Amino acid sequence: LAQACQAAGLSVLDTLRAARFGEQGLDYYWINDFQPAIVMHPFRPDLVGKDVGEVKDPNGLHLFREFGRVAREEGAGFVPYMWQYYSEKGRVEPKLSYVQGYEPWGWVVGTGVYINDVNAQVRRMSGHLLAATLLIALIELPYSISPIVAGVAYLFVYGSQGLFGPLLEQRGIKVMFALPGI
Repeated sequence: LAQACQAAGLSVLDTLRAARFGEQGLDYYWINDFQPAIVMHPFRPDLVGKDVGEVKDPNGLHLFREFGRVAREEGAGFVPYMWQYYSEKGRVEPKLSYVQGYEPWGWVVGTGVYINDVNAQVRRMSGHLLAATLLIALIELPYSISPIVAGVAYLFVYGSQGLFGPLLEQRGIKVMFALPGI
């Protein structure tokens, strides 16, 4: 059984190490344990087995400790922090990671997104949504104003003998363009 669990763990590590997502294919999963030491990091294999308990973001947050705390106390959750933006040394951006504990193996599995990337995506989507809304409005405009046009036409055609004519004249509104004899 222990050998089967070890084989399953290695399979999971290989699968997550190879998993990539995001627009540039640079987003990834990592695994640390509750000490915290890195179990797997696809871009930083030099950290595997290393204690990362003292790693802090620029605001002083011990982020790997926080990942472990959230996973231990809540089972899973989000952790905001600052992190180097991909491979751009010296560029640090706000990041939001989701971590989840896997108690049987003592793992904290996590992945994250850079807030500026999310904001850029929202701006792009907002632009597309605005364009779609304007297009729909232009297509729908004739249909949505047609009842108004029909009402005005009815008033003009049926005038003072029409359905609204007497009501309007009672209120002091002169009905124009009434056709004689109708």
